[in-house]
Amino acid sequence: MLLNPKLKTFVNSLGKPLEKDREVLAQKLADYIKNELKSNRIPKLNFICTHNSRRSHFAQIWAHTLATYFKLELQTFSGGVEVTAMNERVAESLQRTGFIVSAGPGENPRYNITYSEDHVPINCWSKEYSDPENPQSDFAAVMVCSAAETACPFIPNAGFRMALTFEDPKEFDDTEIEAKMYDQRSKEIANELFRVFQIVTNE
Repeated sequence: MLLNPKLKTFVNSLGKPLEKDREVLAQKLADYIKNELKSNRIPKLNFICTHNSRRSHFAQIWAHTLATYFKLELQTFSGGVEVTAMNERVAESLQRTGFIVSAGPGENPRYNITYSEDHVPINCWSKEYSDPENPQSDFAAVMVCSAAETACPFIPNAGFRMALTFEDPKEFDDTEIEAKMYDQRSKEIANELFRVFQIVTNE
């Protein structure tokens, strides 16, 4: 896969060791993916956060990009408990990393996220986790914020569920370190998912 040049440099910087508890979580998600692949099923990962505006989009986009990088066939989605919009700060952070980002019109625009000139862009917008364009059965519900984990004690028809939570960069909105903290959270999510796929592929 020919990644956008700046993005390739970023991906090549990933692979930092995880803390012990995070390594356990990476192994848990990797085991789910490996079991699905061994059963000749395409793993479907639905990353869920309350507003589907920040962390869940980072996770969906990085999982999609890195699965392609590792040559793994899987599908990624995101959703929330409430519909808002994909936060523009997420788009700006992704652009700084090397993604090509374009947004459609409206209060809840659809963003096209391009990571490679030879692949179809990822289409992202805020929606409920049960949206018709998300999987309706036999998927992994990956809860990326503690609020969603608490608000969604039961996800109907999920074949697997786990909490893989990250701190919300929202608390740094409109501060001098806003961009730095969004980029930091993006890289943290990317690094953990990179490790997940390393385990799956035994690299």
